[in-house]
Amino acid sequence: MDIEGLAIQKTGLVSHEGDFLRIANEYFTTYYQPLIRWVDRLRKVVFPNRGRWEREDTGPYFQMRQILQEAQMDPAISARAKQPGICVTTLFYCLLVSVDPL
Repeated sequence: MDIEGLAIQKTGLVSHEGDFLRIANEYFTTYYQPLIRWVDRLRKVVFPNRGRWEREDTGPYFQMRQILQEAQMDPAISARAKQPGICVTTLFYCLLVSVDPL
């Protein structure tokens, strides 16, 4: 499969909420389960109306920052983020690249 075909396939999985939630609930490890609702909120900003951005817009940047700030207030997230050297942004990054933050 070429890069463009792979991108189209991945976009379909991530842009559709039902597919995303099913896959996230099945494959996120127990450690990352509390992030699902926050990643879903970020997903909705990145893929508005189950699609892609049609024009450049700076609004999503601020929306994503707000979501990350709200995630820091979530007790399930902040408990993990209070471990030495771990912050919410690090948790999201580790989730995206599939590594254990510890």
